[in-house]
Parts: sequence; structure tokens; C-alpha cells
Amino acid sequence: MRLIKSLFLIWVCLSSCLFAANIKEIKYSCGGNFKALVLYPDKLSAKMPVIIYNYHEDLDRGNQFRVYQNVHDVTLFMKVFASWGAICVVPMDRFHQINAIRGAIRYAKTLPRADANNLHVIGISEGAFMSLLAVQPGDGVKSLTLLMPRSIHNTGALSFPGLMHAMPKLKIPIMIMLANQSADRSVKSARLINTVLEQQHKQVALVEYSEIDRWFWTPQKEYMQKIYETILYKETKKDLPNYWGEGRG
Repeated sequence: MRLIKSLFLIWVCLSSCLFAANIKEIKYSCGGNFKALVLYPDKLSAKMPVIIYNYHEDLDRGNQFRVYQNVHDVTLFMKVFASWGAICVVPMDRFHQINAIRGAIRYAKTLPRADANNLHVIGISEGAFMSLLAVQPGDGVKSLTLLMPRSIHNTGALSFPGLMHAMPKLKIPIMIMLANQSADRSVKSARLINTVLEQQHKQVALVEYSEIDRWFWTPQKEYMQKIYETILYKETKKDLPNYWGEGRG
């Protein structure tokens, strides 16, 4: 029994190392110099969709990184997105710079085998709010998924009034996911953004879960199945990979 457990632990460690080795760091410029992580699927095809994932802002908060990376591990999301057959791009050290996301979108279109007109942007919390500001008409983005979007400041470009002033006129599906057991401020912010989007865009969907916002910090949850079915299933017609023990039902 001990031998089996030891062999299993060795297999897990080797798998993790091999997976990490496949993630590449790229650098790009867009009103500043930035970097991102990129992961390709194991099975390559001529043209593949791209998912740009914008993580929770706590990963950019200095000394807290070591604490939060064990809970909100972006490499786990990258693994899932790659298993969907998509190239995954994650802008790193983003802080509050929208150009980090805009530059990643532009760079993603130049990646080998990337379908430049089949990009999907997913963001959580402030990363979701910045994603909404970063996506522009005609940039190849086909869908936008916002998990608990919340404004960053009370005034200025990264505030709700700033969003109202610079709201892009997008003609793509936008899905807002809300964990309605979260703190009042987070829930109110997400609902307010949803209300404004519903008034200005025809393709807006609100999906609610009776959870707290950190429920979105890990990909081993049912909301990921909803994202997959919304942005990729119609074109791939492939069942969701059995990554967390659930199928499409």
C-alpha cells in the first residue's frame, strides 16, 4: 500500500513538472512592456481558439502572492482551457494596466495556429472589469465572460463612472456570473454592471450561483462547464473533458 502511494505521489510530481514545463512566458508591448504565460493544447490543430484569462487582483498584491497562489492558481485554469482545445494566454503582473490585456489580445492573434477571429476573454473581479474596458470592436474577440466584475476606483478611468464614459459598443455575447452569497459590495457592483450592459447590449446573460466569490478561484466547479458550453461547445460539438469528474450530463 505504501509503495502504491509513493508511486502515485511520484507520478503527480512528474505530471506537474511536465505540465509546468509546457507553459511558456512571452513578452509584448502595448503602451508599456508586459509579459504573459502561454499554454498550447496537447493535441494541436491547424487553427485553434484562444482564451485570454484575467485572474483575481489579489495575485498582484506583493507579499500576498505566495498565500493566494495556492488558492487561485492560474496554471490550473490554463490546464483546463488547454484540455478544451484552446490556446491559453494569461497576462501576468497586470496590476491596473488595461494595456496589459489589450496587448495580450493583440499578441494572441499572432500566435502560431491561433484563430485570430476566435478569441474569448474571461476575467474575475477587477480582472473582469478591466476585461470589459479592454475588449474593443473588431479585435477578434467572440465572447466575454465576467465573473463577479467589480470596479477598481470610485472615480477615474477604472471606476464605474469611467466605464459609463468609455463603454465599448460590443456586438458579442457577454456572460456575467454572480456568486450571490458574496459581500454586499461585490454583489451590488456585479448587478449594477449587468444592469448597464443589459441596457446597451442585446446579448447579455446573467448566471447566478449560491456561493461566495472565492468559489470562482478554482476551475473544479460547475461554472466552468457553463463557460465551456457557452463559448466552445457549439463549434466543437465535443463533450466537456472529464477534468473534475463531471460530464455534460
